[in-house]
Amino acid sequence: MAKIKFITGPAGSGKTTFIEKNYASSTDHFVFDLAKISKELFGHFQALEELDGIVQIYNHASEEGLLTLMDGNTLVVEYCSGHSYDDDFANLIRYAKKAGILAEVIHIHLEDQISNERINQADPQTYFSSANLREETLEVLEGVVDSFKANQDFDLILELGGENGSTVFYRSGEQGEEKYFYITPEINVFDFEPDLEVDKLENVNYLKTFSSFEKAFKALLAEVGVFQLVPLKVNPEYKTAFQDAYQRTIDKPPLPEWKAILN
Repeated sequence: MAKIKFITGPAGSGKTTFIEKNYASSTDHFVFDLAKISKELFGHFQALEELDGIVQIYNHASEEGLLTLMDGNTLVVEYCSGHSYDDDFANLIRYAKKAGILAEVIHIHLEDQISNERINQADPQTYFSSANLREETLEVLEGVVDSFKANQDFDLILELGGENGSTVFYRSGEQGEEKYFYITPEINVFDFEPDLEVDKLENVNYLKTFSSFEKAFKALLAEVGVFQLVPLKVNPEYKTAFQDAYQRTIDKPPLPEWKAILN
């Protein structure tokens, strides 16, 4: 079952060391650490202060985080906690549980004097305090939980295979509140566009959603050659819709794999 395991503690308490010792080599865990991801993608922490770098780091964390939860595995999150009650952190745990995600907190305690000494002695090339990423960690993680929650209502309409990877077309939501969207190989972020402008991040290509099958499939047809890609999975409920769409958009013969579906 999907799970988020929070490793908390003050700065310099040894959270990163604990995670590396216990989870770094585990195949069913993903370490959700924005500083670690920056180091892996760019080789340094400076990317956390540059817009292009931030976008890539957020996208990677969102994608890997969602895939980990969808596979029923565990996210291991390093989070710097203070000495007082953290409302935002507690709210995220409650939200994750409501979304059907197990949550566990492992707190690491170390005396302030020792923690401060460790921070002062740390090499800035290899150490980046998680205290500087508290809000960002919660923000990105909340988006992952949002996407996981939405995924619980997903119906796969179509999966296509091509040279560059797969394209998938989904329906989500209950009757009367449906939305349709697709993911092509070029899309590298698994997050829906927020309703409020203030919640949107710059230069992030959010998933486009449509209010009807017809609008979504028309956009998908314009973006990729649907009938020139291999249909890997086809929801039989939409067979007639695919037939009608093909009749309206004939420009070249479909691949042989489509013939049994379109006839």
